[in-house]
Amino acid sequence: VRERLPAEQRSFVWIRRNLTPRQQYEVNRLGVPGLFFQREEKRVYPHGALVSHAVGFADVDNRGLAGVEQSFDERLRTQTEPLKLSIDVRVQHALREEIQRAIDDFRAIGGMGVMLDVRSGETVAMVSLPDFDPNAPGLADADSRFNRNTLGTYEMGSTFKMFTAAMGFESGAVRMADIWDASRPYTAGRFTISDFKGKNRWLTTPEVFIYSSNLGALRMALQVGVARQRDFLDRVGFLRPSPVELPEVSHPIVPKPWREINAITIAFGHGITVSPMQLAAATAASVGGGIMRAP
Repeated sequence: VRERLPAEQRSFVWIRRNLTPRQQYEVNRLGVPGLFFQREEKRVYPHGALVSHAVGFADVDNRGLAGVEQSFDERLRTQTEPLKLSIDVRVQHALREEIQRAIDDFRAIGGMGVMLDVRSGETVAMVSLPDFDPNAPGLADADSRFNRNTLGTYEMGSTFKMFTAAMGFESGAVRMADIWDASRPYTAGRFTISDFKGKNRWLTTPEVFIYSSNLGALRMALQVGVARQRDFLDRVGFLRPSPVELPEVSHPIVPKPWREINAITIAFGHGITVSPMQLAAATAASVGGGIMRAP
């Protein structure tokens, strides 16, 4: 206590905060003059780790340090109306169970999942594992606090073939009746690109999708062209941080300069890294009437 008392004069100094009622009673029983108790509010997170990355946490003075707590800190301080989130804890619980099961099955170091309402862009569920208990954030390591959905960026692989087809249809460079040469590997400089368990023949546009053909996708991208590919991916939100209302948002990693070889690999999801939230929002636009909504 003596070490905590400053040399200069101050009106008070904290000795201990967040006492339990029992601890307060025991201190009071000591009858020490000069000891006073200050009633405070303290954040309590009844769902614990279930929504930890979405809700975030606050410090001892209830200042938001992560998640929605930080994004809406001023509103939470100045308004008395409850802040209602779009997260559905029932869906969140089901999604968390599935991701944990997949992590266990594949002995993965982590996993993530996000579910959006394509009609509104609302985030219905967002799970990043491992997670942490926001009631005791100081006990969590950096990996547990890391939101893989918004802060992590990854090469999304074959999921990008959906956007390759979408930009082809939108530009008019790709038609449903077109056929694409997937009969042999494609050579680009010193690289050779092939299909995994390829059909080794020409494929229709639907078959490129059905068989997840790298060769078909890259030929679509070449048909569209580098400039139109970059423009389309910009319009679906892949070239800038996600506008989701969280502070933990990453910048995508995109090629500079954007050349033909980049267009080829991006056609099947390599050579560009985006966040799962960006991928979900772009997918929602693709299947939700072509309307891009901010998550």
